Amino acid sequence: MPRRCAPRFCFYAPFWLRLRVLCRCPLQRGNVVLLFDERVELPGLSAFDAEFVRTLQSKSGEAIEVYREPMDLSRFGSDIPSDPYKLVLRDYLRGKYAHKRIDVVLAVMAPALDFLLSYGELIFPGAPIVFCGLDRKQLSTRRLPPNTHGVLVKREFAPTLELVLRLHPDTKIVVVSGTSEFDTTLLAAARNEFRPYEGRVSFTYLSDLPFQTLLTTVSQLPAGNIVLFYDPFSGRCRQIIRPARSGRTRFRRCKRARLRLSRPIPWSWYRGRKPVQRGCAWC
Repeated sequence: MPRRCAPRFCFYAPFWLRLRVLCRCPLQRGNVVLLFDERVELPGLSAFDAEFVRTLQSKSGEAIEVYREPMDLSRFGSDIPSDPYKLVLRDYLRGKYAHKRIDVVLAVMAPALDFLLSYGELIFPGAPIVFCGLDRKQLSTRRLPPNTHGVLVKREFAPTLELVLRLHPDTKIVVVSGTSEFDTTLLAAARNEFRPYEGRVSFTYLSDLPFQTLLTTVSQLPAGNIVLFYDPFSGRCRQIIRPARSGRTRFRRCKRARLRLSRPIPWSWYRGRKPVQRGCAWC
């Protein structure tokens, strides 16, 4: 069984302490920008946003103004160099904050940090960067300028698989993911951790499928399969999939499930705490 989680403030305290230290003028209202790689209303980001802002404002003795900027990359971004959308976003944010003093910019997830590493000084001149949502491997491939701070997460996929195999040792594993940059990064990490188990269990990976085809395929799985569902942001042809909706729809259609979850497991790896990933379905 996973250990009992520490109080939430233990995770957010490092951000709060850094932000208090980094704010330039304690006599004025502090201005903090939260730059998200996706829409803020997505489940994991929404939970992070609410708890982070609550902790920051309740633990700080100073007035703080929070500005949220969602990049929405799964719907508008592309993988080509010098992405035109990011250039437009750069110019938009530069104009928006041209006359606003920003004390700290928080990059939520790796794409947001990459954007700030490229354009942060142009958009928010002199503002320190605080990042979150990156693991140690992701950080090792990036060169951080001075005045950049962050808290790393540890994403683990093997403990979920270990739990599955303890409960159902003779099962087959079906891994469902998407094709966005975020999806492929998660899938690569999961496959790397699952490699030592390939001699013990059969793996099937479903990612490059249209959403309706994916639903049909999963719903027709025979007994003896377990689906590890890592919320896809996009399917083939960049079809956008709303993560929370995709999980609920798939559970309803999985009529041959031997055991179904009444709701997805909470997505806690954003905070780097629990081994069980969101959307572990038993079929």
